[in-house]
Amino acid sequence: MKLRESFSLGRPTTANEKIARRKLSLLQLAQDLANVSRACTLMGYSRQQFEAIEHRTARVKRPQSNGIVERLHRTLPDEHFRVEGRRTWFETIEEMQAVVDSYLKGYNHRRPHEGRA
Repeated sequence: MKLRESFSLGRPTTANEKIARRKLSLLQLAQDLANVSRACTLMGYSRQQFEAIEHRTARVKRPQSNGIVERLHRTLPDEHFRVEGRRTWFETIEEMQAVVDSYLKGYNHRRPHEGRA
């Protein structure tokens, strides 16, 4: 059964079904435009609302609440940029971005973290 057909069952719609309907129409528009960001703009959504990304801020002068990000900001220059910058000469930003992406994949998935178990 297609997703669109599952909404026309003749029963009252729940709040989740209403949200799903809006997202379905947004996804159809994004497919027609071949651009999700542009579809979100036309429908009045931000990309963060569409992806259900919650923006949270840390408390001021409280580094403990933002420790994971602070540690990444310290580790990235110490363990990656200074080391990789000596080994590789980057001609373009795309080359550098590819190396940073591979480092972050290893940092997030293969490296053990003491702060999070």
